[in-house]
This record gives sequence, C-alpha cells and structure tokens, in this order.
Amino acid sequence: MATVPGTFHNLLGQLQFISLAAACFVLARRDAADPARRGWVWYSVVTGLLVFASDVVFVLTFKLLDGGPVGLIARIGILVSGCWIALLAIRLMSKKVL
Repeated sequence: MATVPGTFHNLLGQLQFISLAAACFVLARRDAADPARRGWVWYSVVTGLLVFASDVVFVLTFKLLDGGPVGLIARIGILVSGCWIALLAIRLMSKKVL
C-alpha cells in the first residue's frame, strides 16, 4: 500500500518529467525560427522524446513489473534532462544569446 508521501512524490515526479519534456519541445519550436540554432532544435526534440519515453517506460515498468529497474529508468530520464538543462543554462549565459 502506497503512503501519502510516496503518492505525493510519484505525482510530483510525473509533473516534473512531463514539464521537462514540454519545455524541450517549446524551446525546439522557438529555436526553429533561427537557422543558426538547428542543432539545438534537434537536441531539444531528441531530449524531449527521451525524457517522455523514459517516463512512459518507468510507469509501465512500475505497474507491470511491480518495481523492477524503475530507479535506473528514472535516473536515465534525470540524466538526459539534467544535461539538457545544464547546456541550456550555459547557452543562456553566453554572450550569443541575444
């Protein structure tokens, strides 16, 4: 039986992964207008798809296998999205942003 904090953790985790995937797609759409940022468009789309896919696999593994390697699957999504966030921060702090 799930605890209240555990349920809260799971719901906020789902919100986080869905929001991260959405942010990747929003940035990709924004960057698509600038031909100099084509690499970022593809990187953001691929990252969004990987984050979304890891979330789907996480949920399916959690439900169907009653646990299994869900921690590893979640960390793959966290690693992929964390790298995207870090590189985005570096890009936004550079002089070429504006």
